[in-house]
Amino acid sequence: MTTATATARPTDNFTSTLRSAQKAYDRQEYHLAALLYEVVVRDNPVNPDYWRSLAAAHYLAGEYRESIPAYEMALQLRQDQPAAIAYFLARAYAKAGDAASGMRWLRQAMQWGYANLEDARSDDGLSSLRNQPGFNDLLGIVDAARMTRAQGWRYDLAFLARWAKAKAYHPFRTETGDRLVSNAIYTEPEFDAQVRLLNRDIPSMSDVEIELAMMRLLQSLGDGHTELGGGPRPEYARTLPLKFERFQEGLFVTAVDPAYRSLLGAQVLEMDNHGIAGIMALAAPYISRDNDYWLSAIEPYRLRAIPFLHALGMTTFDDRVRLRVRSLDGRLSDVSVRTTLDHPDIWNDLPSPQGWINLYEVLAKSPPSYLTHTNQPYWFTYDPSQKVVYFQYNKIVNASTEGIAAFAARLGSFLASHDVDKLVIDMRWNNGGDTFLNQPLLRMVANAAVNRPGHLFIIIGSRTFSAGVNAAAYFQRDTHALFVGEPTGGKPNSPGDETFFTLPYSKIAVNFSHVYWESGWPYDARWSISPDIYTPRTFAQYLAGDDPAMDAVLGLADELTGQT
Repeated sequence: MTTATATARPTDNFTSTLRSAQKAYDRQEYHLAALLYEVVVRDNPVNPDYWRSLAAAHYLAGEYRESIPAYEMALQLRQDQPAAIAYFLARAYAKAGDAASGMRWLRQAMQWGYANLEDARSDDGLSSLRNQPGFNDLLGIVDAARMTRAQGWRYDLAFLARWAKAKAYHPFRTETGDRLVSNAIYTEPEFDAQVRLLNRDIPSMSDVEIELAMMRLLQSLGDGHTELGGGPRPEYARTLPLKFERFQEGLFVTAVDPAYRSLLGAQVLEMDNHGIAGIMALAAPYISRDNDYWLSAIEPYRLRAIPFLHALGMTTFDDRVRLRVRSLDGRLSDVSVRTTLDHPDIWNDLPSPQGWINLYEVLAKSPPSYLTHTNQPYWFTYDPSQKVVYFQYNKIVNASTEGIAAFAARLGSFLASHDVDKLVIDMRWNNGGDTFLNQPLLRMVANAAVNRPGHLFIIIGSRTFSAGVNAAAYFQRDTHALFVGEPTGGKPNSPGDETFFTLPYSKIAVNFSHVYWESGWPYDARWSISPDIYTPRTFAQYLAGDDPAMDAVLGLADELTGQT
């Protein structure tokens, strides 16, 4: 028997209530949103996102007591990382006037490695807990003026060691079956022993020597994201006004402050009579990394930091260095270069800080595409004669003029409406961003007509890292792309994410990775993503204006894959 009148389905009322709750929340009508979310969780008590939304609505409505059971359900159902929900519970109890429970949950959040320690130190939601015993020590809030130098550094060391265990992901060498979970150098007892030795020696060490020892401790954890990241201290600010890059032939100057134009293109052979190979070997134990390919990318930037090289005994002074160089015309000379305070960190200043001179700009031949527009997150160009779209993907962030999703749609439309035989995605400069933003691009490429052997190419290199490696791993897993270039600086499965906080006494920034990204398959233990076609960068090709990776794509790829 049929009827002309449609019967209302149970889901109709639910979805209508859910939409109304979401709209009320967006309008900041939090009390109404909470009432509606109460109905939502009654009808669907197994979705943790609904419980989190209910908790947040109650909290923002000032209904702190009412938010607590909802946060507890969100924790039970694992809506977010447990440390984050524990922190929200601490705030809710604090606002509700239950300081004891607030401190209990705050301790739990910190024990579980709450990510945003820096924000927690100034969070108004915890105001009622600030006079509670243990609050300041828990968050590392100290009056440095009341400490001696040795006391301050020892406090920082203890805080660093405590957070290494709380926040870092699998910080010590452990094995599960035949799977190596961590590539750390030390076991936990060995790490503790190193901390005790450093604690003993602090009074006899300089500040920079202590920082180097802490760098070595963090490097021992075997994670490229876990590192000391600088701070307001002068030793982090004084660096050489030069950009070094490593090629197969050695270390070269590829960008300079105009005052050192004569050094552009020079090969650096020595620093204060120490050979470059020896300096790199001595500096390596202090540089956090997933693998040694990352070291080849980032170490040249670290060699600008003369105070640290001086503390390692590799330079005579901490504010200048004498370079032994071979200029482009082959002449050997010694040049003294002083540090400046102008550009302490140029890692993300691509191609170099504003006002500097780049080597490729002064060469006779126009630079290849991979050296141009490196300061743009993404862009593409089309060569109709080769039927090739070249897409340079430098950063996984939304550009101010066009987000990645919109860019992916525009690129997809272009591919569908033009005669395109090959799509080249150049990721050799891509050292990260937000992995989640990559999804629209991945879906577009996976569904494009060029997603077939011999027609889709990914160029990678030692600077490909973090979210950049995640994206490359997804392309490798879900498309028919052929990989060209050099091995990536990161692993497809590894800890990641950055939430820096400052050490209480020294104010040095530090990060412990707390999220495990499994961008490859679960048992993918590779140190890097390796190219199918290996095209190492040479300085000779750089000078000639050549791009060996693109040469391989255009001239050899079809033959090497055996496909058309």
